[in-house]
Amino acid sequence: MRDPRKLRLMLLAGLMIAANWLLFIFAVSNGHATEASIGYYILPLIAAVTGFAVFREKLGRWQIVALLIAASGVLVLTLGLGRAPWVSLLLAGTFVIYNVIKRTLKDVPSLVSVMAEVILLVIPAALYLVFFGETLWQAPLSPAWWQDQLLLMLAGPITAIPLILFGYGAQRVSMATTGIISYMNPTMQLLVATLYFHEALTIWHGVALALIWLALAVYTGASLRAHHAAK
Repeated sequence: MRDPRKLRLMLLAGLMIAANWLLFIFAVSNGHATEASIGYYILPLIAAVTGFAVFREKLGRWQIVALLIAASGVLVLTLGLGRAPWVSLLLAGTFVIYNVIKRTLKDVPSLVSVMAEVILLVIPAALYLVFFGETLWQAPLSPAWWQDQLLLMLAGPITAIPLILFGYGAQRVSMATTGIISYMNPTMQLLVATLYFHEALTIWHGVALALIWLALAVYTGASLRAHHAAK
């Protein structure tokens, strides 16, 4: 915390992950969970482009083909919906920036950096609760109030533990590998969106997802071949 550069980076990381959380909660609460899952599907591919641009990580021919296929999927969704999938793009973008910062802070243990990020967010969060969080203090003795408080508290460790593990892994593997593993998450999100929230899955969503899945398959295959060749 005494290093101004690290402090600024941790503050920026905190802002990026807070923006990501806020956007994700907005998406789930307003019928955009499917778009949120698409955002995390394109995250691995944006991470690969960022790794190439920022850390000079190499991209093979088939990996570039995969990125172009994924871009066509986003284009199809944009044309079909009549607007850019901003929820998807912003979710992917904020998390990729968070990933870049975590890789830059290699000498800061993941538990320490996550704790610092959250401490830096306490002040704006406390100010928000004081001035705009009056609904949190209503009917404090009702069963529903206690249920809400318990769920909010449980959201803490459920959010923090994966972030600590992510920070540990992001410092040890390439962004491309981080991205490949990440597509397990949006698959579960998509299942929740369609099977539990009963969100509509349009033909445009279907075509876009098919292209993105194809891109992920091509990219994963190319990355595995490159890994075996290197070994």
